[in-house]
Amino acid sequence: MFNYIHYITKQTEEHNFDNISRTEAYLNYYSQHPEIEWAFLASIVSRNAGWNMTDLKLPMFQLLLGKTSCDKLFLTYEEANARIFADAYPQLLIYALSKKEKRPLFFLLKYFNVSQYMKNEWIHFWESKQKTRLVMALIVNEQHIIENPIIQKHSVFRELPYRMQNRLKLNAVLLPTITGKLYGSYTKDFTKLHRRIELGKTIYSLLFQQHIYKQCYQFSKQIPH
Repeated sequence: MFNYIHYITKQTEEHNFDNISRTEAYLNYYSQHPEIEWAFLASIVSRNAGWNMTDLKLPMFQLLLGKTSCDKLFLTYEEANARIFADAYPQLLIYALSKKEKRPLFFLLKYFNVSQYMKNEWIHFWESKQKTRLVMALIVNEQHIIENPIIQKHSVFRELPYRMQNRLKLNAVLLPTITGKLYGSYTKDFTKLHRRIELGKTIYSLLFQQHIYKQCYQFSKQIPH
């Protein structure tokens, strides 16, 4: 058991180094475990987070929003995505270990402070293989993970630069394709929990439409983040 805990802790810390490493980790995991569709969704959302964070470093945004505010937004988005990864990646690894051992190891989730809600959902998935239900559960869970420590705690979301960024629709999630065609959706108010959850569900439903999925997955595999 302790070998598992050490392995999961080490892998999570290594891959949670920055936005690029998180995006790659999600995609690599999905390539090995395609039944866990949330991992591909997470890689796409993580790419978008990286693009938004990069935009905040552009001279145009530094001038429009102010360098201090851009830096605060950058670090807030980084913290939010790092917190989600720290919660979700151990779950993914525990499922992978369960597959390898051919027995459920979800009792390990308690050592990584994963909610009882997600423990129940993983057990249900192990028994039922209901992919969409697991995706929905992970979307809900991870948005709750950042609700109090990030969204409610950080004053940056109540300041003018964020409201300007929100008006500029920088909270859109884009689905890139190898042909150059873009799909996606936008949430009007990122600070509202139910809106973030609905956006996640909308992006998932778009992403796994067959014609979009093939092109988006091809893009993800061929174009380094």
